[in-house]
Amino acid sequence: MKNILFLCVFSFISAAVTAQTTYSYNEIHKISEGGTLHLSSNDADVTILGTNRSDVSVEILRKAKGNIAKNQKFYFDVEEQGGDLYVTEVREGNNTSFIGYLNIQKYTIKIHLPHNVKLDIEGDDDDYDITGINGDIKLETEDGDIVIYDCASPRLNIKADDANIALANLNTEFKTRFEDGEINIHNCELPLLDLVMDDGDLNFKNGHSVDTKIKTADGDIYLNEVKGDLELVLDDGDAYINELWSQNVDIKGYDGNVEIGVHLNVDSNYKIKMDDGDIDINLLSGGGKIEIRCDDGNINARSNAYDYITDEDHYKLLETKIIGTARMDIRIEDGDVRLTQ
Repeated sequence: MKNILFLCVFSFISAAVTAQTTYSYNEIHKISEGGTLHLSSNDADVTILGTNRSDVSVEILRKAKGNIAKNQKFYFDVEEQGGDLYVTEVREGNNTSFIGYLNIQKYTIKIHLPHNVKLDIEGDDDDYDITGINGDIKLETEDGDIVIYDCASPRLNIKADDANIALANLNTEFKTRFEDGEINIHNCELPLLDLVMDDGDLNFKNGHSVDTKIKTADGDIYLNEVKGDLELVLDDGDAYINELWSQNVDIKGYDGNVEIGVHLNVDSNYKIKMDDGDIDINLLSGGGKIEIRCDDGNINARSNAYDYITDEDHYKLLETKIIGTARMDIRIEDGDVRLTQ
């Protein structure tokens, strides 16, 4: 019985080797004008740089140390197909048959390619640094940091579970869906901002969005300037908008405060409905009528910019002294409404 046990243990240990392994790839590949780079990886530091070159440089380095199963293989399948380039991480075998560890000491992917390519990226736990890309960018990952800057991509689409996103110097339609993280946007012009997130903050400074749709369950929203229609749904969080030029505005909130600087355009239509929170409206320009219904709270127009048409405890109809045709409808269950200029 002891001999059998010894043989089993020996076979168990011999199934793995303790070693340091290095995988290296450095090749030049072709891609068509306006082609797509398809990249799939897991837990890498990825750098993608758009350049004036006409081909693609792919450089991959992975250093690992630990118990590695003899049947376990790691490599990249790189294939030129239909004018596109596919760079795919491959892991064969498994290490579930032995107790061990594998420490990834370094794992980098560096890709230099033409400016006008498109990106189609899938990752698991990767960090991305992308710059100089003028084609569409589609990125889907589980967990990691994403930095994208100095790109002229017409469309940017990001889907992530737990990520921090930083964008700078972009002019693009931006759509994103993610569970948890933060988005920081600096010096960008976004014809479309379409954002759905469960738990995270959006901080958009030094730039503007046009058509804007935001839905968040738990997080704060800061927008510098909105020039198109706005749809905003807040569950538990605050929203601050520095300048709002929108023709159509629909804001719904359950628990949070809203503070907005508004330019009331001709025939613009504002609808703001909150359950529990305060609403602060600062009139920057334009004029029209403002109708406010408040179940439990105070309504205060601390400015000589407004005239009261109807003044009741829980209902007020005001008109700006600046003549205008805009309409604003505010309804709040529990909170205060303040109007300033």
